[in-house]
Amino acid sequence: MSVMVHETIERMLRSQARTVPAGPLPGEDLVVLSHQRWATHVTAVHNLVVRLARHNRVLFVEPPDSMAWLLHEPPAREAMTWLLDPLERRGGNLYVYHTPPLFLPGQGRRPWIARSVTATYEYLVRRALVQAGFRRPIYWVFQFNAVWLVRALRARLVVYECAEEWAENTASPAVRRYIEQVDEQMCRTADLVFVPSSEMLRRKSPRNPHTYRVPWGVDIGLYATARRPETRIPEEIARLPRPIIGIVGMFDGRRLHVELLVELARRHRNWSVVLVGRCMPNLDTRPLTDEPNIHLYGMRPVEALPAYCKGFDVCILPYRVVEFTRSILPLKLVEYLATGKPVVTTAIPAAREFRDVYYVADTIDEFDRMVAEAIDEDGRHAAARVRRAAAYDWNAIAERKMAMAAERLRAKAGRNGQG
Repeated sequence: MSVMVHETIERMLRSQARTVPAGPLPGEDLVVLSHQRWATHVTAVHNLVVRLARHNRVLFVEPPDSMAWLLHEPPAREAMTWLLDPLERRGGNLYVYHTPPLFLPGQGRRPWIARSVTATYEYLVRRALVQAGFRRPIYWVFQFNAVWLVRALRARLVVYECAEEWAENTASPAVRRYIEQVDEQMCRTADLVFVPSSEMLRRKSPRNPHTYRVPWGVDIGLYATARRPETRIPEEIARLPRPIIGIVGMFDGRRLHVELLVELARRHRNWSVVLVGRCMPNLDTRPLTDEPNIHLYGMRPVEALPAYCKGFDVCILPYRVVEFTRSILPLKLVEYLATGKPVVTTAIPAAREFRDVYYVADTIDEFDRMVAEAIDEDGRHAAARVRRAAAYDWNAIAERKMAMAAERLRAKAGRNGQG
């Protein structure tokens, strides 16, 4: 998996040519406190980071994972290979600090553990800053629990990317309350808060007047290859019986509506239901593998995903509508746009904004009916989807975020100068 990620990021770095005009934050040092490991699957974080690194030095700092992550997360184990020299330089402007996953477990359960983790993490981050030669950087934060760290570092500017409602990741009421409190402090501490969905904007804006909805983006050039005649459909897809109903992504038990997929497969034995991507440890795949017309393929390179989409008759986003998914904006929701393919999704709040170009279903029966309708669509709405994708171009979205950060930096500097 890490080889796929590294190759994809190298391609992304090369594509961000230096001929691109300097952005709104040229020459600034940016520290990205990521909530994901560098060698995990390619995410919105990677897409933003490579664009931040066009004309800025960027230090990508991995999260302070506990020792427990060594048991089930390959990216955490890979970080151990960097134990003696954790700072890696990737490309001209991009550095990655591979934080060793040797912290105490239970960060979200005991405040004293969180404080001890923060103290050690602060030491490591300061060491990384010295090694990379960063001075007075801007902090771009994806970790809700980095609030004490950015306060201790006296950050010149803090941008908080609140990607999801972190408290909904746990069933423990005590842990949920703790995460909600820390997340609120992070929102109030940040100079600028970005959220991906309208629902999250409603929830977070009362905590910080500088909260803005800026959605995730799509690599339009990459996903447009799904529409090109020369793009070859992978053999493992091409040989399946049609119609093919498919999804690409990462699959976990909190989001994936397994019952919906199983019901579709049982009602339509002539359909091939395809999942391309990694199944997370919390997903019980047995109900899926028990169905002969559900096909689970593992991780594939990001560059190959448009070819898989081309092989689908219908792309689907079968997410459960639960508290956790009410605030998210799935990356595939915007990436599918550039393929032009018909898309059927469950009615998570973010999907409702796409009713003009997608089929949005409230029930399993409605999802079933809409898939059948989408199969017969014959591409008549493809052009509308492609036009809609232009509003989610990653390059424009990164530029917009940097411009807003630059504006806040100037405003903050002006206040300090007046004082």
